Amino acid sequence: MNLNELRLEIDQIDDQLVKLFAQRMDVSARIADYKKENGLPIFVPAREAEKLRDVAQKAGPDLETYTKVLYDLLFELSRGYQSQRNAARTPLFERINAAINGTEKLLPRDANVACVGDTCGNIDMVCRKLFGQCAIIPFKSQEGVLHAVSQGMCRYGVVPLNSSKKELYDILAQQRFFIVRAIRLQDGSEYLCVSKMLEIYPGADKTTLRMALSDRPGALYKVLARLYTLGINVVALESRPVEQQNFRGMFYFDLETSIYSEEFVRLMCELEDLCEEFSYLGSFTEVV
Repeated sequence: MNLNELRLEIDQIDDQLVKLFAQRMDVSARIADYKKENGLPIFVPAREAEKLRDVAQKAGPDLETYTKVLYDLLFELSRGYQSQRNAARTPLFERINAAINGTEKLLPRDANVACVGDTCGNIDMVCRKLFGQCAIIPFKSQEGVLHAVSQGMCRYGVVPLNSSKKELYDILAQQRFFIVRAIRLQDGSEYLCVSKMLEIYPGADKTTLRMALSDRPGALYKVLARLYTLGINVVALESRPVEQQNFRGMFYFDLETSIYSEEFVRLMCELEDLCEEFSYLGSFTEVV
Protein backbone atom coordinates (compact mmCIF):
# COMPACT_ATOMS: atom_id res chain seq x y z
CA MET A 1 0.00 0.00 0.00
CA ASN A 2 1.52 3.35 -1.04
CA LEU A 3 1.35 6.74 0.73
CA ASN A 4 -1.56 8.05 -1.34
CA GLU A 5 -3.62 4.98 -0.53
CA LEU A 6 -2.86 5.36 3.18
CA ARG A 7 -3.88 9.02 3.06
CA LEU A 8 -7.11 8.07 1.33
CA GLU A 9 -7.81 5.65 4.15
CA ILE A 10 -7.17 8.45 6.67
CA ASP A 11 -9.56 10.73 4.75
CA GLN A 12 -12.30 8.10 4.89
CA ILE A 13 -11.82 7.66 8.63
CA ASP A 14 -11.88 11.43 9.11
CA ASP A 15 -15.21 11.60 7.28
CA GLN A 16 -16.62 9.16 9.81
CA LEU A 17 -15.04 11.02 12.75
CA VAL A 18 -16.57 14.33 11.68
CA LYS A 19 -20.03 12.78 11.46
CA LEU A 20 -19.62 11.13 14.86
CA PHE A 21 -18.32 14.37 16.37
CA ALA A 22 -21.37 16.23 15.09
CA GLN A 23 -23.62 13.53 16.58
CA ARG A 24 -21.78 13.74 19.90
CA MET A 25 -22.18 17.54 20.05
CA ASP A 26 -25.87 17.21 19.21
CA VAL A 27 -26.34 14.90 22.20
CA SER A 28 -24.24 17.32 24.27
CA ALA A 29 -26.66 20.11 23.33
CA ARG A 30 -29.61 18.04 24.48
CA ILE A 31 -27.80 17.30 27.73
CA ALA A 32 -27.26 21.06 28.15
CA ASP A 33 -31.00 21.64 27.72
CA TYR A 34 -31.80 18.98 30.31
CA LYS A 35 -29.30 20.44 32.78
CA LYS A 36 -30.73 23.92 32.33
CA GLU A 37 -34.30 22.73 32.87
CA ASN A 38 -33.29 20.82 36.01
CA GLY A 39 -30.80 23.29 37.46
CA LEU A 40 -27.82 20.96 37.10
CA PRO A 41 -24.19 22.09 36.73
CA ILE A 42 -22.47 21.80 33.37
CA PHE A 43 -19.18 20.58 34.81
CA VAL A 44 -19.36 17.24 36.67
CA PRO A 45 -15.76 16.24 37.55
CA ALA A 46 -16.61 12.74 38.77
CA ARG A 47 -18.39 11.87 35.51
CA GLU A 48 -15.46 13.12 33.40
CA ALA A 49 -12.90 11.26 35.53
CA GLU A 50 -14.88 8.03 35.23
CA LYS A 51 -15.23 8.48 31.47
CA LEU A 52 -11.49 9.15 31.07
CA ARG A 53 -10.60 5.94 32.89
CA ASP A 54 -13.04 3.99 30.73
CA VAL A 55 -11.85 5.26 27.34
CA ALA A 56 -8.18 4.95 28.34
CA GLN A 57 -8.70 1.34 29.32
CA LYS A 58 -10.49 0.60 26.06
CA ALA A 59 -7.69 2.20 24.03
CA GLY A 60 -5.05 -0.07 25.53
CA PRO A 61 -1.57 0.70 26.95
CA ASP A 62 -0.03 2.04 23.73
CA LEU A 63 -2.75 4.66 23.16
CA GLU A 64 -3.82 5.33 26.74
CA THR A 65 -2.10 8.74 27.06
CA TYR A 66 -3.15 9.90 23.58
CA THR A 67 -6.74 8.91 24.28
CA LYS A 68 -6.79 10.88 27.52
CA VAL A 69 -5.51 13.98 25.72
CA LEU A 70 -8.11 13.55 22.97
CA TYR A 71 -10.99 13.15 25.41
CA ASP A 72 -9.80 16.00 27.62
CA LEU A 73 -10.19 18.22 24.58
CA LEU A 74 -13.55 16.68 23.67
CA PHE A 75 -14.82 17.30 27.19
CA GLU A 76 -13.65 20.92 27.02
CA LEU A 77 -15.36 21.43 23.66
CA SER A 78 -18.52 19.90 25.03
CA ARG A 79 -18.47 22.08 28.15
CA GLY A 80 -17.88 25.17 26.05
CA TYR A 81 -20.74 24.27 23.72
CA GLN A 82 -23.07 23.63 26.66
CA SER A 83 -22.03 26.88 28.35
CA GLN A 84 -22.71 28.81 25.17
CA ARG A 85 -26.12 27.17 24.82
CA ASN A 86 -27.04 27.82 28.45
CA ALA A 87 -25.30 31.20 28.60
CA ALA A 88 -26.31 33.06 31.73
CA ARG A 89 -25.31 36.69 32.18
CA THR A 90 -23.27 36.66 35.38
CA PRO A 91 -22.98 39.63 37.79
CA LEU A 92 -19.41 40.15 36.55
CA PHE A 93 -20.56 40.37 32.95
CA GLU A 94 -23.34 42.79 33.86
CA ARG A 95 -20.85 45.01 35.70
CA ILE A 96 -18.42 44.93 32.77
CA ASN A 97 -21.21 45.67 30.31
CA ALA A 98 -22.31 48.63 32.43
CA ALA A 99 -18.72 49.91 32.45
CA ILE A 100 -18.44 49.56 28.66
CA ASN A 101 -21.66 51.52 28.16
CA GLY A 102 -21.01 54.06 30.92
CA THR A 103 -17.38 55.02 30.32
CA GLU A 104 -16.62 58.17 28.35
CA LYS A 105 -15.01 57.95 24.92
CA LEU A 106 -11.67 59.40 26.04
CA LEU A 107 -9.64 59.59 29.23
CA PRO A 108 -10.47 62.90 30.98
CA ARG A 109 -8.00 65.73 30.44
CA ASP A 110 -8.70 67.45 33.76
CA ALA A 111 -8.11 64.51 36.12
CA ASN A 112 -5.67 64.46 39.02
CA VAL A 113 -3.09 61.74 38.34
CA ALA A 114 -0.83 60.23 40.99
CA CYS A 115 2.56 58.92 39.90
CA VAL A 116 5.76 57.51 41.35
CA GLY A 117 8.75 59.89 41.35
CA ASP A 118 9.12 63.47 40.19
CA THR A 119 7.38 65.10 37.26
CA CYS A 120 10.22 64.80 34.80
CA GLY A 121 11.52 62.04 32.55
CA ASN A 122 9.50 58.98 31.60
CA ILE A 123 6.70 59.38 34.11
CA ASP A 124 5.87 62.89 32.88
CA MET A 125 5.92 61.61 29.28
CA VAL A 126 3.57 58.76 30.19
CA CYS A 127 1.07 60.99 32.00
CA ARG A 128 1.07 63.61 29.23
CA LYS A 129 0.64 60.95 26.57
CA LEU A 130 -2.35 59.47 28.40
CA PHE A 131 -4.03 62.59 29.77
CA GLY A 132 -2.58 65.65 28.06
CA GLN A 133 -2.23 68.66 30.39
CA CYS A 134 -3.45 66.91 33.53
CA ALA A 135 -2.57 67.68 37.15
CA ILE A 136 0.30 65.32 38.02
CA ILE A 137 0.85 64.67 41.73
CA PRO A 138 4.11 62.82 42.53
CA PHE A 139 4.56 60.33 45.37
CA LYS A 140 7.66 58.61 46.69
CA SER A 141 6.35 55.07 46.33
CA GLN A 142 3.84 52.85 44.57
CA GLU A 143 2.03 52.45 47.88
CA GLY A 144 1.63 56.21 48.10
CA VAL A 145 0.15 56.35 44.60
CA LEU A 146 -2.38 53.62 45.31
CA HIS A 147 -3.30 55.14 48.65
CA ALA A 148 -3.98 58.50 46.98
CA VAL A 149 -6.27 56.86 44.44
CA SER A 150 -7.96 54.73 47.07
CA GLN A 151 -8.70 57.78 49.24
CA GLY A 152 -10.07 59.77 46.32
CA MET A 153 -7.25 62.31 46.23
CA CYS A 154 -6.55 61.29 42.63
CA ARG A 155 -8.83 59.59 40.13
CA TYR A 156 -5.97 57.69 38.48
CA GLY A 157 -2.56 56.35 39.39
CA VAL A 158 0.31 55.58 37.03
CA VAL A 159 2.73 52.90 38.24
CA PRO A 160 5.68 51.17 36.54
CA LEU A 161 5.25 47.56 35.46
CA ASN A 162 8.65 45.98 36.14
CA SER A 163 10.03 42.73 37.52
CA SER A 164 7.46 42.88 40.36
CA LYS A 165 4.56 42.45 37.91
CA LYS A 166 3.00 39.54 39.81
CA GLU A 167 3.23 41.39 43.12
CA LEU A 168 1.58 44.44 41.56
CA TYR A 169 -1.25 42.32 40.15
CA ASP A 170 -1.74 40.79 43.61
CA ILE A 171 -2.01 44.24 45.18
CA LEU A 172 -4.44 45.45 42.53
CA ALA A 173 -6.62 42.37 43.01
CA GLN A 174 -6.58 42.52 46.81
CA GLN A 175 -7.33 46.25 46.95
CA ARG A 176 -9.81 46.06 44.05
CA PHE A 177 -8.11 48.35 41.59
CA PHE A 178 -8.69 48.12 37.85
CA ILE A 179 -6.31 48.64 34.95
CA VAL A 180 -7.57 51.45 32.72
CA ARG A 181 -4.74 51.74 30.21
CA ALA A 182 -1.26 50.34 29.61
CA ILE A 183 1.62 52.11 27.89
CA ARG A 184 4.93 50.90 26.53
CA LEU A 185 7.73 53.36 25.73
CA GLN A 186 10.42 52.99 23.08
CA ASP A 187 13.02 52.04 25.71
CA GLY A 188 10.90 49.01 26.64
CA SER A 189 9.62 50.36 29.97
CA GLU A 190 5.97 49.70 30.74
CA TYR A 191 3.43 51.50 32.91
CA LEU A 192 -0.13 50.87 34.05
CA CYS A 193 -2.83 53.45 34.62
CA VAL A 194 -5.15 52.21 37.39
CA SER A 195 -8.34 53.37 39.05
CA LYS A 196 -10.69 52.29 41.82
CA MET A 197 -13.55 52.62 39.33
CA LEU A 198 -14.11 50.04 36.63
CA GLU A 199 -13.70 52.04 33.42
CA ILE A 200 -13.47 50.39 30.00
CA TYR A 201 -12.67 52.74 27.16
CA PRO A 202 -13.60 52.12 23.51
CA GLY A 203 -11.28 49.82 21.60
CA ALA A 204 -10.07 47.88 24.64
CA ASP A 205 -8.56 44.65 23.34
CA LYS A 206 -6.52 43.35 26.27
CA THR A 207 -7.80 41.78 29.47
CA THR A 208 -5.86 40.79 32.58
CA LEU A 209 -7.02 38.01 34.89
CA ARG A 210 -5.61 36.52 38.10
CA MET A 211 -6.64 32.91 38.80
CA ALA A 212 -6.05 30.49 41.65
CA LEU A 213 -6.08 26.95 40.28
CA SER A 214 -6.51 23.75 42.26
CA ASP A 215 -3.89 21.05 42.73
CA ARG A 216 -5.84 18.65 40.51
CA PRO A 217 -4.03 17.33 37.42
CA GLY A 218 -4.97 19.25 34.29
CA ALA A 219 -6.24 22.38 36.08
CA LEU A 220 -4.14 24.74 33.96
CA TYR A 221 -4.78 22.69 30.82
CA LYS A 222 -8.50 23.09 31.37
CA VAL A 223 -8.19 26.89 31.38
CA LEU A 224 -5.88 26.99 28.35
CA ALA A 225 -8.12 24.59 26.43
CA ARG A 226 -11.16 26.80 27.06
CA LEU A 227 -9.26 29.87 25.89
CA TYR A 228 -8.15 27.95 22.82
CA THR A 229 -11.69 26.83 21.97
CA LEU A 230 -12.86 30.44 22.34
CA GLY A 231 -10.11 31.63 20.02
CA ILE A 232 -8.63 33.96 22.67
CA ASN A 233 -4.91 34.62 22.43
CA VAL A 234 -2.77 34.39 25.59
CA VAL A 235 -0.07 37.06 25.21
CA ALA A 236 1.48 36.52 28.66
CA LEU A 237 1.20 33.86 31.35
CA GLU A 238 3.02 33.88 34.67
CA SER A 239 2.59 31.97 37.91
CA ARG A 240 3.70 31.72 41.51
CA PRO A 241 3.07 29.12 44.22
CA VAL A 242 0.51 29.84 46.93
CA GLU A 243 0.49 28.73 50.53
CA GLN A 244 -2.99 27.24 50.63
CA GLN A 245 -2.74 23.46 50.55
CA ASN A 246 -5.54 22.91 48.07
CA PHE A 247 -4.16 25.38 45.51
CA ARG A 248 -1.61 24.55 42.87
CA GLY A 249 -0.67 28.14 42.23
CA MET A 250 -1.72 31.63 41.28
CA PHE A 251 -1.70 32.33 37.55
CA TYR A 252 -1.68 35.69 35.78
CA PHE A 253 -3.12 35.90 32.27
CA ASP A 254 -2.80 38.75 29.80
CA LEU A 255 -5.33 38.02 27.06
CA GLU A 256 -5.91 39.56 23.66
CA THR A 257 -9.55 39.84 22.63
CA SER A 258 -11.91 42.69 21.83
CA ILE A 259 -14.42 43.61 24.51
CA TYR A 260 -17.07 43.64 21.80
CA SER A 261 -16.47 40.06 20.69
CA GLU A 262 -18.77 37.16 21.48
CA GLU A 263 -15.69 35.29 22.74
CA PHE A 264 -15.09 37.94 25.40
CA VAL A 265 -18.72 37.80 26.51
CA ARG A 266 -18.60 34.00 26.81
CA LEU A 267 -15.34 34.07 28.75
CA MET A 268 -16.69 36.57 31.25
CA CYS A 269 -19.75 34.38 31.76
CA GLU A 270 -17.74 31.15 32.12
CA LEU A 271 -14.90 32.21 34.43
CA GLU A 272 -16.49 30.75 37.55
CA ASP A 273 -16.44 27.28 35.94
CA LEU A 274 -12.74 27.50 35.07
CA CYS A 275 -11.00 27.99 38.41
CA GLU A 276 -11.24 27.96 42.18
CA GLU A 277 -11.20 31.74 42.40
CA PHE A 278 -10.34 34.64 40.11
CA SER A 279 -9.90 38.39 39.93
CA TYR A 280 -10.82 40.46 36.90
CA LEU A 281 -8.24 43.24 36.71
CA GLY A 282 -9.67 45.12 33.76
CA SER A 283 -9.89 45.44 29.99
CA PHE A 284 -7.85 48.14 28.31
CA THR A 285 -5.81 49.34 25.35
CA GLU A 286 -2.02 49.32 25.32
CA VAL A 287 -0.54 52.55 24.00
CA VAL A 288 2.84 52.32 22.28
